Amino acid sequence: MNEIDICNLGLTAVKAKQIASLDDDSAEGRAAKTWYAPIRDLVLGDRIWSFAKEQYIFAAPLADEPLFRWSYAFEIPSEIVRVHRVSNDPSDSTGQYAEWEIHGRKILASMNTLYVTACKKVEDTSLYSPGFCIALGLRLGSLFAVPFSGSRQLRADLFEEYQIELKDAAGVDGSQGRSEYRRSTYLSDRRS
Repeated sequence: MNEIDICNLGLTAVKAKQIASLDDDSAEGRAAKTWYAPIRDLVLGDRIWSFAKEQYIFAAPLADEPLFRWSYAFEIPSEIVRVHRVSNDPSDSTGQYAEWEIHGRKILASMNTLYVTACKKVEDTSLYSPGFCIALGLRLGSLFAVPFSGSRQLRADLFEEYQIELKDAAGVDGSQGRSEYRRSTYLSDRRS
């Protein structure tokens, strides 16, 4: 799916006219162009998606130290839409995560090196999972509902559908990799 297909999912959900381009000179085209990118980033930040998950090492604290509690501040790159986890152990072998706090676009912490797992902005729709595309289409549809159908109830229904799809899609997306290993190990332990 491309961004037009995703926008058309939302427009179809509210029975609005479909668009051929984000530059369509129509109410639907203008709405899609206005809302697509910010809502994409919002949905990216609602879960940690495997296609948007990235690791970072923050090893260069800002010169200006925090005023209190924390010793170091690190600038969050603009490509990050959500910080998921911060550790002071690069192997994560201790299971101990660093104490940290976000202030604006900065991570405040007591360590001078942070190992960060975050969700980054992804604009290439070929990387999106099908569930993410559907969730994004539903979220856009919830915004399109009132202007194109006049129905606040439809808006509420589409937002509820979005939340269900988000949970289902994130569950499928998150069942890959390490969590599969944990599940199989758990089942093996139970059979012994």
